Amino acid sequence: MRELSCREARLDLQAPESLDILAAHRLDRHLATCDACAEYTTMKTAADHLIRQQLGAASAGASVRQAVLTRLATEEVPVARPARVRQRRSARGGFRVLGIAAAAVAAILAGIVPRMTGYAPTITPASAAWHLQRPNIGFPLTVDPRHPDHLLAGAFGQVYESSNAGKSWHHLAPLPGGYVIRDLAIDAAHPAHYLVAAKRTIFLSTDRGRHWRVVAQNMLGIENMFLLQDQSRPGRFYAGPSVVWTSGDGGRSWSQDGHGYIFAPDGIQSLTVGRDETLYTGIWGGGVGISRNAGQTWQRLTNGLAPNVMDVAMGKGAALWAATDRGVYQSVDEGRQWRHRGPRFFTTSVLPGKGFTLAGGNGALDRTTDGGKTWLPAMAGLPLDPYVYGLVADPVHPNRVYASLDGDGIFRSDDAGRHWQAVDAGIPLAGQSAHPHQVLFLRGGALWITTGDGVDPGVLSVDTDVKLASLSPDGASAAYVAGGDSGWVVRVVRAGGSLARTLLSGHGPLPTLFWSPTASRLAIATRRTVTIVNAAGAPAPRAWTLPRTETALGWSHDGSAILTWNRRTGRIIARAATGGEVVARWPGSAHSLPLLAPGSTAIAWRGATGLIVAASTGIRHVLPDTSRCAPSAWSADGTRLLLTCAGSHQVRDLSGRLLARPHVPADALFAPGNHNALLYFKAGNLWRWTEYGKRLVVTDAAPS
Repeated sequence: MRELSCREARLDLQAPESLDILAAHRLDRHLATCDACAEYTTMKTAADHLIRQQLGAASAGASVRQAVLTRLATEEVPVARPARVRQRRSARGGFRVLGIAAAAVAAILAGIVPRMTGYAPTITPASAAWHLQRPNIGFPLTVDPRHPDHLLAGAFGQVYESSNAGKSWHHLAPLPGGYVIRDLAIDAAHPAHYLVAAKRTIFLSTDRGRHWRVVAQNMLGIENMFLLQDQSRPGRFYAGPSVVWTSGDGGRSWSQDGHGYIFAPDGIQSLTVGRDETLYTGIWGGGVGISRNAGQTWQRLTNGLAPNVMDVAMGKGAALWAATDRGVYQSVDEGRQWRHRGPRFFTTSVLPGKGFTLAGGNGALDRTTDGGKTWLPAMAGLPLDPYVYGLVADPVHPNRVYASLDGDGIFRSDDAGRHWQAVDAGIPLAGQSAHPHQVLFLRGGALWITTGDGVDPGVLSVDTDVKLASLSPDGASAAYVAGGDSGWVVRVVRAGGSLARTLLSGHGPLPTLFWSPTASRLAIATRRTVTIVNAAGAPAPRAWTLPRTETALGWSHDGSAILTWNRRTGRIIARAATGGEVVARWPGSAHSLPLLAPGSTAIAWRGATGLIVAASTGIRHVLPDTSRCAPSAWSADGTRLLLTCAGSHQVRDLSGRLLARPHVPADALFAPGNHNALLYFKAGNLWRWTEYGKRLVVTDAAPS
């Protein structure tokens, strides 16, 4: 029985229910015999001992334990970059197979945390019942070679299209059969022709995705697919791996080329079309393969190269780049000799550009501008701990590149990879079932997390003097402030993380935390300064000074500015996040501190005649009969407001219609994901209010 490569196993895990008996057995065999799996089992046993020893009886249920086991097993210890080489499955939900050094277990058991001058936090053992449900999917992407703003992406068996470089997306006709999409292509010779590769199957549309038909099925050897066009011969397409299939008529018919044994045992991971019918392939377990006759015959190039190659890319002249499980390698003589050029993490994709090269993979995206001599992180704007599924270049704009992140969507950079922004509005990131909405709360000075229904509460922080916290918009990270008279510290922990990372420290009044709409950056605001920290750890924090009369409110809707309120004039001001200069002023004057909606889609404040609500588009209106009211809380979708009105409370929609008069404390908030329910703390317990009554959610809780 042919053994799976790690990449094939990764794709099988995207849709295990679609596997036949033989494929399922092969997947089980891989997971049982993989060295990384054995290390995972060792880690799981050690983590189970930790959980039994440290978790209290109230939170040590079986479901909590399983979540903790999964997340502790994927936790990364902050060590030098060379020690990070490992194999992994999805970072969010699903299954990850990885090698974890014994130091990881030791660090967790020891409760290691960063320290700061003047402040030594109390260290207690930490658990991690936080389990973020996200699919194991890589969002394959292709760029139209003639119209670069035109993109196609795949997600959950559906093809999505963008005509504005990813700013917005709409779905095309559904593919029959519910396949996992592996790759896509837009025919350069016929712009209305789209091709989609799935497992052993290729679909073709000749009417811009309105209808699809199967043009190839049961293709031998195609377990994990790529699909690309020869731009010098537009009628020719290639698909794979395991063997290479070729179409000479624009994808209507397909035939097998060459001999498959050259790619044994685990097949091709990628293919690159070179000059004069030259093809390069990355082979798992076999280095790089080269064909100089369009795939008819092949030979391997392995001298000095790590055997497990994930991607091959062409550089200038005779230069080649290879992404491997041991980092990036380079050849300057068309692959005859290779040498390691860094970085050393598990690399899945390498992309040479004009004056730069990007390398992305397991947990990192790095950039070099000197041919690989030095590499620096290129993760500004990306989520924490990304898994780079693929890197795609824009054929017209030399500095525009795209990154497809496993479980996190699609990101674009317009400055050669220095900074990134999410461009996946309209593409579902969570499939059919979104992750459970989470609630943060304090218990005994530690930060805890639970679902909106109080299921499986678990502690997140090693600090026992947490004062406030903020959950990121995507639910994948939590930032919190700990400390007291001797100083404060801001830390961040991601889903499953029991080792928090320090972002900033200081003295004086505690800062306020604001996540950017894409959850990639955190604004830490004190009375006089705003510090913008990239949540992924690079580049260095950027700080600027606030005028004495201004208070920070949060991010603008597009994440480009920080909104502030001038207490003296009542004006709301937008200041550029990069430096603090004024870029806009909102109309009207707020008589009290304005309240920003989640996602910065709207803002509410008390004006002279009543409560004013303004959308990010600039449209604003006054809610009727609200002259004695102040905004207290927004619903998560920004459609409803909780108002405090002369000692009582009201829930109103944006038209001003009165929906309810709840009897709740002043610090009540809307339940995550539910604009009909409120959460509040009373007598140390977390309660849930709906129009049908109230009930206890979590006992022994304190507000956060």
